[in-house]
Amino acid sequence: MAGDLRGREAVITWLTEVRGLGFWLEEHDVFASDQHVCAVSTMGARREGVDVQTRLVHLFCYRQGQQVERWFYPDDQNAWDRIFGR
Repeated sequence: MAGDLRGREAVITWLTEVRGLGFWLEEHDVFASDQHVCAVSTMGARREGVDVQTRLVHLFCYRQGQQVERWFYPDDQNAWDRIFGR
């Protein structure tokens, strides 16, 4: 999954799409400052023919109170690809 989502509506549309893929996310820990957030999570998908998960680190960058960037670092790239239907 790569690319840009710009604006609230784009994020809501994306979340609606991944929900249809059986997407789920469990947060384990979150660390933050005024400009950055780091989240340690488990992400997965359950749907017909797919039941996968991977550990994940997300890094967020904020400016003026708004998220401007987010990076995902999955532990298992093959599971990550299957979560998103690849």
